[in-house]
Amino acid sequence: MKKLLSTIRNIFIWTYERGTWQYDLLVILIIATVFLVPSQFFGDRDRPLRTPNQTVVRRWKIEPTEISVFAAHRGKAEMLKDYPSEVVRLYLSEVIRPEIEVKKYDIETDARGKITGYTVWFQ
Repeated sequence: MKKLLSTIRNIFIWTYERGTWQYDLLVILIIATVFLVPSQFFGDRDRPLRTPNQTVVRRWKIEPTEISVFAAHRGKAEMLKDYPSEVVRLYLSEVIRPEIEVKKYDIETDARGKITGYTVWFQ
């Protein structure tokens, strides 16, 4: 019993010298724990947990020159004036992925009314 308690104490206090087989074994166990135990076991506090049915809405800021160049190349310059949300949706579907769904968008302007950017929330 005394030997068992002594071994447990040595492991928790880490009294083994470097280069001994006990030290090497403890290091291997720690490394194996880090790489082999799934992250869900420890919990990911940095990322919000989500269920498979839950959708994530992302936010992206787009420069006005990106949208205007895109609209000009696609022949949608007139559409940009009348329906900017549709042009932004087309831009995102070609840049990110085809099945994009725009949830909300804001046109950012300066004090003179010049468009300074677009903020888009999509999923």
